[in-house]
Amino acid sequence: KITYIAYGTDVEMFNPHVDGSSIRTELGLQDKFVVLYAGALGQANDIDTILRAAQRLNTEDKIRFVLFGDGKERPRLQSEAERMKLSNVIFAGVRPKKDMPRVVASADVCLAILQDIPMFRTTYPNKVFDYMAAGRATVLVIDGITRELIESSGGGVYVHPGDDELLANTILDLSRDPKRVQQMGQNAREYLVKHLDRRDKLNGTLELLRSLVNE
Repeated sequence: KITYIAYGTDVEMFNPHVDGSSIRTELGLQDKFVVLYAGALGQANDIDTILRAAQRLNTEDKIRFVLFGDGKERPRLQSEAERMKLSNVIFAGVRPKKDMPRVVASADVCLAILQDIPMFRTTYPNKVFDYMAAGRATVLVIDGITRELIESSGGGVYVHPGDDELLANTILDLSRDPKRVQQMGQNAREYLVKHLDRRDKLNGTLELLRSLVNE
């Protein structure tokens, strides 16, 4: 017998009331539409698609792509961004876990992206749960079960992996529709609290363990 218990997230640590203004001020983003990516900068993460989308939006002064994280690909990606003359991309480095609620709160929308590999269609990136708990809309560039989650919740927009043109157009549309962005963020938070609160998942795990002990 197999029992599945979804991982969930900490809905108190990540919540819509966290103030991200200090991060925006630090990075000079006070009046910008911030598209945030937080996570690994490796081959699997397909950051090149983000850079190509940013290149398409390089003349949109309002939009900034902010990448928090590190990985094997970071030096190459930074060199590529310089080669492409991307004035709208910021590599913001690594922050401790305790700072991540403020980092996510600094965003208008958040990105989750992976290469289009069948294995990735069966994974839930933890960052998506954190984005949702923080009440932020997700631009999801991952197919599969995470797409089902975002579409069921109404908490974001799906973009086919590798499609930098659609990604750029989606971000541009969202930057011009703050009410839609806000509503998706609210939808995400409500769905996450109802279905993926880690406290509930822990209680479920404890009940399962008790039942096994009593058998």
